[in-house]
Amino acid sequence: MARKSRKNLQTAEAIVLPEISESLDKKMATAAYARLSVEKEQDESIQTQIVMLHNYIAEHPDMKLTDTYIDNGYTGTNFERPNFVRMMDDVRTGKIQCIVVKDLSRFGRDFLETGYYIETLLPRLNVRLIAINDNFDSFRECDINNIAIPIKNMVNDLYAKDFSRKVTAYNDLHRARGDVKLLRSVYGYKRDTENNIYVVNPDTAPIVQMIFRWFLMGVTSGKIADRLNRMQILTPLAYKTIVEKGESFTQEDAWNSGRVRDIIRNIIYIGDLIWGKRRKTLYLNVPTHKTPKEEWIVWHHMHEPLVSKADFAEAQKILDSRAYRWHQREGNVYPYNPTDPMQGMVFCMDCGKRMSYTKYCYGNRDGASYSCDCRVTDKNNSEYGRLWKVHSDFLKIVVADQVNIMVKRICDRKRLVSGMQREIRKNGGIPKLQRKKQRIQLKLEKVEEKLVNLYESLAEEIVNAEDYQTIKTKYMAERDAAREELQKMEVECRFAERQLEQFMELEKRLEQYLGETGLNETLLQELVASVHISQNKGVEVRFKYENVIGQIDAWREEEAAE
Repeated sequence: MARKSRKNLQTAEAIVLPEISESLDKKMATAAYARLSVEKEQDESIQTQIVMLHNYIAEHPDMKLTDTYIDNGYTGTNFERPNFVRMMDDVRTGKIQCIVVKDLSRFGRDFLETGYYIETLLPRLNVRLIAINDNFDSFRECDINNIAIPIKNMVNDLYAKDFSRKVTAYNDLHRARGDVKLLRSVYGYKRDTENNIYVVNPDTAPIVQMIFRWFLMGVTSGKIADRLNRMQILTPLAYKTIVEKGESFTQEDAWNSGRVRDIIRNIIYIGDLIWGKRRKTLYLNVPTHKTPKEEWIVWHHMHEPLVSKADFAEAQKILDSRAYRWHQREGNVYPYNPTDPMQGMVFCMDCGKRMSYTKYCYGNRDGASYSCDCRVTDKNNSEYGRLWKVHSDFLKIVVADQVNIMVKRICDRKRLVSGMQREIRKNGGIPKLQRKKQRIQLKLEKVEEKLVNLYESLAEEIVNAEDYQTIKTKYMAERDAAREELQKMEVECRFAERQLEQFMELEKRLEQYLGETGLNETLLQELVASVHISQNKGVEVRFKYENVIGQIDAWREEEAAE
């Protein structure tokens, strides 16, 4: 998943609202997040983190473990960690309302980025962050304002940068000597770890050579992929998982034109190695970035080639010429940009899978579509794939209409929510919730009064010691239950009040879009959680905060009825 810029984050993410609790019994959906920089197959540290997090959540009755997110082998300075990204996606859709980590350095080691999440993004999303060892809870105002927190983040940042400086110096020294550390195997070769060299893999090297041979004969990359699939040749990913790692591989995986082109483009097959296509220097605040070819470091004749340099050069010419023809339209070259604002959020309503986005160009016609290979069972109970598509333009029209209707629904409730906020300022909270809270407080006071009276009865010998203990145990259980209920009610009151504040911020941002007719990408990213479409072209747009509007309407209806 590509990361959004900070500017877009502040616009889009700041107004996504998680779900409001539907009842007093609903616990806070909590994520346990664990991270370790160096991955180990049997690492006690990561398991220790997980056990600590699970125990902490289990000990707090207002939390419920929803999911565990583990990034083993990922630096804290990189916020594109796979499971961190997955967790934040769940946060934005309202699945997660609380995050628990061992300490703040597990969450992140970049001072500015970590501070942005703690001080800006998570509070706007109304998501709680707890760092156990740092005794930090973002729902405690004193913790958010505590100067020690940014200092800890800065120390974590400096630690990461100092480590980066040492690693960079070490790598520069070894590169100057020509020492190359091979970290992974490559399709067509095996990694000789003892001698630190690639050796020809007799199983996969012939496949690579066959791909080049077919391509030089004029066979397209797509047809080569079809041939490999018909021959039931394992893909590089499947081969690595099944043969090299000895693990099971259950997911559907097939060759495609992109994988074939990746092999044809790889300079490793003429015996060379490249370093430096992407670089970052943390201690100089240089993020990961692609580098120009002039800055690449190439080591020649590092291992046995599978393809001659002449054949490799000819294959590159063919690839370049085909790419040029693909991008041509009426004699003019135009940029091919296979992106779409809805990409990644369109799902098949029939099977639930995320739909694939494809851009096509046939002669003077170009366009884009979403497709799904649904699994269908025939009359013999055999499964097969059925590919179906929907044009992107059709989907944009339908989604734009639904988004613009939602903008109007939100703006129409401005006066209603403003009135509710005035009532909150006047009554100290949402009237309905305040009345519930008062009833619970009254129940608690009555139980505490019973305990006092019971003690007086014991002192006056109205009840004996045995009866006193029995009745006291009952009353104390009632008191503890009332206190827990009151605590939940206070959390729900604060949660609801924050939701109203965020709703008004949202409405202010959306007013400028009233009357829009087309699909606005900013609105799409801010408001839409997912788009679901069926084979008969039925479309359902699911909004990120639909329940918030329903809850606001329900509060107002209940107030009117009382």
